[in-house]
Amino acid sequence: MTGRRWALVVAAVAAVAIVVVAVLQLTTAASAAYVALGDSYASGAGTSAGSAEENECRRSDEAHPNLLAAEVEALADLDFVACSGATTADLLAEQLPAVGADTQVVTMTIGGNDVGLTRSLRVCALTPESTDCTGAVAAAQDVIGELPAAIAGVIGQVRERAPEARVFVTAYPVLVGADVVAGTAACTIAGFDVPPELAEVSDAINAALNAAVAAGVEEAEDANTVFVDVAPAFVGHDLCAAAPWINGVVLSGGSASVNSFHLNAAGERAYADALLEAGIGE
Repeated sequence: MTGRRWALVVAAVAAVAIVVVAVLQLTTAASAAYVALGDSYASGAGTSAGSAEENECRRSDEAHPNLLAAEVEALADLDFVACSGATTADLLAEQLPAVGADTQVVTMTIGGNDVGLTRSLRVCALTPESTDCTGAVAAAQDVIGELPAAIAGVIGQVRERAPEARVFVTAYPVLVGADVVAGTAACTIAGFDVPPELAEVSDAINAALNAAVAAGVEEAEDANTVFVDVAPAFVGHDLCAAAPWINGVVLSGGSASVNSFHLNAAGERAYADALLEAGIGE
């Protein structure tokens, strides 16, 4: 074999070796001990922190995963991949790769975008009698029945990637208080008086969504996965309350912005506290 051919063979072998090493590095890369998955209720999209405005996923410094990572040593190694607008399908396609064999704790808030929760509320808050509102509500109600299986599927995929991880699946907050639904208290959003009928629709979707998420956790039959019901913490702090932990309608250019109906900083603190009470720091 000539010197030139030998040099080509050596170069080819070296190139293959580099590719093999790169593949091995990718497949054996360490995952974070704590991985935060989910949608805008996990990313902190509704907080006032500038960080929520500065990235496409609207991840905030004030989001509860960051609060937990700062306060609990075991959660300090955080990979925060939750993203505003994410559905269960988006989580599986774009966020799940962050979970790995080294992951010990996973949190997720997911399902609201599958049913179009905040989209329905943004439309209905400004135009409650429009066909856009009735159509959004009908679409949400149609999809909710499919959500438990989707949630269970997400949990199953997380478990495959992180056999030892504890998984905490959080509910969504109570958006409208029972007194508003009953018509015994008034609620005004963006100058619009919310009638009991609209409050009742909102409450029904909210309750059905949380029930579907809880059912998905139960369907997964995973001993190390728990459902964390945050709703009780928000009683007296709904978006109609004197001290709300949820934003009302935040107007931008004459329409409701994505900050609307999302947790403010106090709401993110409430989520962190609920997770601590559920044992995430243990």
